[in-house]
Amino acid sequence: MSLIPKEPQQFIRAARVTIAPEIGGIGLAFSEHRIAFEVQKSNEKKVQNSAKISIYNMSDKSFNFCTQKNMAVTIETGWGYSANKLLFYGKIVRAVREKKDADWIVKIESGDGNEAYNKSSMSKSFPEKTPHNAVFSAATATLLKDKVIKGVKGLFAAPNTFKKGYTAHGSATKILDDILTINNYEWQIHNGMLEIQKKGVVTNIVRLSSASGLIGSPEVTSNGIKGTCLLQPDIAPMQKLFLDSVYLKGLYTPTKVTHTGDTHEGDWHTTFETEEKKLL
Repeated sequence: MSLIPKEPQQFIRAARVTIAPEIGGIGLAFSEHRIAFEVQKSNEKKVQNSAKISIYNMSDKSFNFCTQKNMAVTIETGWGYSANKLLFYGKIVRAVREKKDADWIVKIESGDGNEAYNKSSMSKSFPEKTPHNAVFSAATATLLKDKVIKGVKGLFAAPNTFKKGYTAHGSATKILDDILTINNYEWQIHNGMLEIQKKGVVTNIVRLSSASGLIGSPEVTSNGIKGTCLLQPDIAPMQKLFLDSVYLKGLYTPTKVTHTGDTHEGDWHTTFETEEKKLL
């Protein structure tokens, strides 16, 4: 694992924002402009991940492109000259332009999986002895057909069947949640992908210490712990985090994550919260 520099002011902050039609096609990439962002991610069901992005002094033509219908935004970040880490993907829900001092700032608001939570629905009856896998496949197919997710990350495999059949009626994500929960899986819509994994299974781990960007020692709160580090796009809900600090050490699961950055000044940080309180 590569270490993140401990003194960010001595290094170049890299960010690239790409805006393109949601269904794909030619887009616009912004990397030379001043860019600021706040990305919020949570493991709460029906709470979509969201981003607020500011791009300074883009042209009128570019702004008009951004305000077309059914546009999506991607944020990538990094250190040095390479913005090669995906931080956020979502559909643009609002784009306005405001003047502040000598700058014209385009402010973009975006939601990740907004239509999956609010619009995508299904109504289908399944016969006796239908495998849970079949209902899961039908629900994900609905999300893919409606183009509210780009794909599925992770494998769902359950031996269970609905002995008396099953009626799937309503929100596709609610049906997914029912199927996955009873089979001890967890899920989220993250950067346009439906991500699933068996509860308790650990795959990739983000290791965080003072050497890799942890700032100070995480705070113990009434709900768990809260910490701050230099910007780490890999930190997200469902992603295991190994903390190694003076008073806290162990494996944690973030429940809320906020990424905040400005290519010209101020924060370039990730804050995270967990429900665990393991102390040394």
